Amino acid sequence: MIAFPVIALGLMSGTSLDGLDLALVKFQSENSFELLACDTLGFSDVWLERLQSAPQLSGLDLSLLDRDFGSWLAEAAVSFLQQHGATPAFIASHGYTVHHLPQKGLTVQIGNPAVLAAKSGFPVIADFRQGDVALGGQGAPLVPVAEPILFPNYQAWLNLGGIANLTYYNENREIQAADLVPCNQILNILAGMAGKTFDQDGQIARKGQPIPALLNELSALSHYQEKSAKQSLGREWVEAEEWPVYQKYSSHPIENLMATAVLHIAGCIAEGLQQSGPTRDKRVLVTGGGAHHTLLMALIGQISGWQVEKPGKKMIDSKEAIVFAWLGLQRMLEKPNTITRVTGASRAISSGGHYLS
Repeated sequence: MIAFPVIALGLMSGTSLDGLDLALVKFQSENSFELLACDTLGFSDVWLERLQSAPQLSGLDLSLLDRDFGSWLAEAAVSFLQQHGATPAFIASHGYTVHHLPQKGLTVQIGNPAVLAAKSGFPVIADFRQGDVALGGQGAPLVPVAEPILFPNYQAWLNLGGIANLTYYNENREIQAADLVPCNQILNILAGMAGKTFDQDGQIARKGQPIPALLNELSALSHYQEKSAKQSLGREWVEAEEWPVYQKYSSHPIENLMATAVLHIAGCIAEGLQQSGPTRDKRVLVTGGGAHHTLLMALIGQISGWQVEKPGKKMIDSKEAIVFAWLGLQRMLEKPNTITRVTGASRAISSGGHYLS
């Protein structure tokens, strides 16, 4: 049985391919934590290419990549822990999502946890989405169960990662959550077309004008017509449904495409915030890489009328890694760490596989 205080290492690598977020967390209790150290390791060009090509690999080659990425995670974790002189009780690893098709009962995150455990020398909690999907759920989003506990005093919590996902209190003061709109997945593709890794402070978008026809076509996509129980979004949906709409307007200046994307994302988020229950305290905590996009942040506040707040840079970049450390803690305590109302699974479970070192 695990006993408090507990030190854990959370690892998060999102679909925006910003890199690997590491968060060393000390839990005094289930609802009290201290961030001891954090870092973000960017992917090398070789790793970017390997991860980007992962969805097209054969079964054997994907398995080999799974093994190699697990080994790389172990090297990164050990180096980080040695740097900070820390010995965690366990490592909680999200892995990198290659396939997410919950409607087919499938979600795949690579970064082999058995390899990670063997090569790091620490127990590993991983495969957090599998059990929920097996019970008919979307396997996402998973962070909503932790946000009100670890980051109280807000009405809503917004993560601007590859996908913008929102957690909020509904009119019955129950936690709800949804994947609202592709965020950095789209913005980074457009930035790449302009020769940039990302749109620093919205500099590209600020030079453009939104394209009304493109904005209307995006808004007409079926996902944005669903007012409740939105499906979780993955790379597959972005590539099949949303990105082709942008491609139809590829003759337009990249600045205008970017301006349209930013306005579309901000509008979808504002609409999501409107689903929140009545409150005088319209404060939303914003984290994830998109929180550094000053134009997007300003538009969200202007369109929604909410007070958009972001913590310091360390918390912005490490919040999801912290949350996965907490999800791992709940798994070690054998307590539920999913919300059926959020994922749609038939029952709540203590999700995650436990791999011994």
